[in-house]
Amino acid sequence: YMSNLKPSMAQLYREMKVDFAKKLPGEAVPSRNAFERAIRRLDPFHVLAAREGEAAARRKLWAVRQHMLATRPLERVEMDDQEIPLQTMLESAGVWKKLSKDTRKKIEKKRFWLCKTIDAYSRVPLGFVITDNPTVESALATVRQIFMDKTPITQSLKCGTALDMYGRPEMIVTDRGANYISRIYQAACLDVGIQPWRGPSKTPQMRGRIERSFRRENDEFFVHFSGRTFENIAERGDYKPEDHVSLLIDELGRLLVRYYADVYLNTPHSALAGDTPLNVWRKGVERFGIILPPSADVIR
Repeated sequence: YMSNLKPSMAQLYREMKVDFAKKLPGEAVPSRNAFERAIRRLDPFHVLAAREGEAAARRKLWAVRQHMLATRPLERVEMDDQEIPLQTMLESAGVWKKLSKDTRKKIEKKRFWLCKTIDAYSRVPLGFVITDNPTVESALATVRQIFMDKTPITQSLKCGTALDMYGRPEMIVTDRGANYISRIYQAACLDVGIQPWRGPSKTPQMRGRIERSFRRENDEFFVHFSGRTFENIAERGDYKPEDHVSLLIDELGRLLVRYYADVYLNTPHSALAGDTPLNVWRKGVERFGIILPPSADVIR
């Protein structure tokens, strides 16, 4: 669909049915609705750029940027938790490789949670924590990462781009989860000069940027690994994620850092008028600056 030949959905669906008959005889062909839903989930900027040219895509999507509520870096940071859509295994202190195959089969396989923050102005990820359950501690650990220059982490993983985005947010927007309405979390934010703001219940659109970033990760990152849990039973079918686990949780954390640094930061974003999160952050900091993070004593 992303072609300057501008094929229609109907044409592509007919071609797919022919491909299924030739290469996968007997296999059920996805429905027309499922096929079109998959196309509509493609990034709007990439679709327009492929079908009509990059200049046309930038012109059409420029208005998106003009309506952003955040006008400078770290003015508004959004934070949320998502259950990672993969079955993974817990690695403890590097002992996994020393275990026998029989022992490995008995190791518990489970779902973990990703607690993440992004800058609303640039869509830059400012920190994340993987935890077995969202808690006040995981929320505060994620906030602490906003204050950190994460370049040493990216250097240790040989990333091409440094995660050197840090500072003190003016506001952190969350939902009304128990970890965010906690007095401990609220007091910690206020003590370092951050305004904690909780959106009304059942209004994820109030944190639309972080919600969309989770969907993007599902489509661009998690889709590459076996052990996916999928969104619902119909989509999962007879697939058993626990029988196809391919990742240790430590590996997942390292790969996520590399994805954020080398892929996500350098990929044109439709909500940024086709610019990349890295460029928007750099230009925003050059123009507006940032509020420096608190001292180490205050953070502690």
